[in-house]
Amino acid sequence: MKFDQIILSSYKSAFNFTERSNRSEFWLFILFWLSLYLTYRLFWAAAGWTPGWLSSGLLAFYWVFQLLFIVSFLPYIAVQIRRLHDSGRSAFWAIGTYAGFGIGLLPAIVHDTSHSNKLLGLLLLIGATIAWFIMVVFDLMAGDAGANKFGPAPSSSRYH
Repeated sequence: MKFDQIILSSYKSAFNFTERSNRSEFWLFILFWLSLYLTYRLFWAAAGWTPGWLSSGLLAFYWVFQLLFIVSFLPYIAVQIRRLHDSGRSAFWAIGTYAGFGIGLLPAIVHDTSHSNKLLGLLLLIGATIAWFIMVVFDLMAGDAGANKFGPAPSSSRYH
């Protein structure tokens, strides 16, 4: 199976939330996404993120990477859900984790300084972080060997 075929397959399956993905498809897509992000961060570190960067030619580079991240987000969610399906788990694990992070960050986003909202946000972030670690364990585990309620076992032959 080739790296580029797996990445293209992940993008083509961006709206496929019903089937299963094996570990190699999931982790190679994660590797691709992390390499994209690290390239982005290293470029900005080397370019020197300065207040005048918006007026420079770096703006186009910035928007290209922003577009790549936006375009890659849905395939990431889809491959995560398909990976959960491979081990017979529901997509609610992913939804709960992402919702927990989003809701947990809400008090910081709206600059709410009340004590109760800060505490609630912190508790949601802690819960979402624990759920994220559980999801990483699920992602590392082997999927079901045969068919499960989400379909037949994924075959590596689909990438050739």
